[in-house]
Amino acid sequence: MHFESNNVIQMQIAYVIGQYTPANLLGSHIYIKNFAQQMSQRKHKVTILTSTECDSDQLRPLKKVERINDIEVRRFKIIRYEKLRIANKIRLEQNESDSSNKRGLETKRTSSYFYGIKEILFNLYTGQFVSLWSPALYLHILKSSYDLIHVTPFPCTHTWLASRAAWKAKVPLIITPAFHFEMSSIYNKHLGTLLAYADAVFSNTNIEKRKIIELGINPEKIYVIPPGIDVSKWESRCGDRFRKKYGLKDKFIILFAGAKSYHKGALHLLKAMQLIQQHEKNVVLVAIGYDTAEWHEEKIKLRNLNVIDLGYVSEKEKHDAFDACDLFAMPSKADSFGIVYLEAWICGKPVIGARVGAIQEVIREGVDGYMVKFGDVSDLAKKILHLSKNPDLCERLGANGKKRVLKNHNWEKIGQKISSVYESIVGRN
Repeated sequence: MHFESNNVIQMQIAYVIGQYTPANLLGSHIYIKNFAQQMSQRKHKVTILTSTECDSDQLRPLKKVERINDIEVRRFKIIRYEKLRIANKIRLEQNESDSSNKRGLETKRTSSYFYGIKEILFNLYTGQFVSLWSPALYLHILKSSYDLIHVTPFPCTHTWLASRAAWKAKVPLIITPAFHFEMSSIYNKHLGTLLAYADAVFSNTNIEKRKIIELGINPEKIYVIPPGIDVSKWESRCGDRFRKKYGLKDKFIILFAGAKSYHKGALHLLKAMQLIQQHEKNVVLVAIGYDTAEWHEEKIKLRNLNVIDLGYVSEKEKHDAFDACDLFAMPSKADSFGIVYLEAWICGKPVIGARVGAIQEVIREGVDGYMVKFGDVSDLAKKILHLSKNPDLCERLGANGKKRVLKNHNWEKIGQKISSVYESIVGRN
């Protein structure tokens, strides 16, 4: 690092994430992308450390090193462990024992940190796409001259690997765990140790912060920094264009955007549609995002639903879909915040989520949306029908959400807070 003439610290920051553009990005990937862009705009030298995985329609091979919007992107080949049964057995045993013993995790740094065959095998299993393992990533961090390393989400193999390398290289470490509260693995002592050794932990909500404190982490190093949204990128959206393309001119559109899985509440939306159509034929569900086998199986069972099933779509069409919909619904139990709620609100749309974990802080009941018990199909259908018959209520809830986004989830303000935390950590190391 070095100081510019106005005494502002210019840092070399590395972000570690499972995938990056041009791959189809999940919430944690978008989170890091926005962080990286904010720090790059503040003249810090930013590097993305990621994998060669790309599940988009990208035809050309991904470059190992390239620059995307003034950000250096380094990709590392991964080693897969698709059938690591021993690790899986250890994972299950560890989850069972640790979930019943949520003891404190703050410990003193010692040379024994991160060692033990059980821990290694456990972490081999807990990566995205079953397991991602890249020794090259570990070695790169050891040889690097980064001032700060920021990793997410928790638990993932690359998070554990990068954290260990940062500790050994004596580089300040920040972790955003992005807790999904239903996951018993958050109580695992090996993965929890990462939080104890991090120089700072970023939480998306105060509810998540309290959960981290319950694990024994020092509250003074936990910073509540919610995600934001780049409002300027949504200015060219056109809902009429989307409605015209799919013949939805006068329909009441429910939008779902995310992995079409049980945990995301996608299957419950399908079942709710079956109930809704018994009372209202004008309602259509538009689903965009990653397809799953369970989603298709449920669709076959129910049949004849008013569903427009799209996979990944372009950023332009995604923005048009949010602008076109009357209601955004993702009754998920697998989100630490849900950036998609912000995307719905910036378009002035009400939302429905599940009353679980941190979502209870994200959605304000009756103010900018509603919540249902996860898996309660009947209540989900009732709330959708209620909103479909009350356009003024939809408009009011959506307007409240938009005001909130503009006030509290502006990346300019959030970026300044992030930069201040980074500078304080780097300055004292």
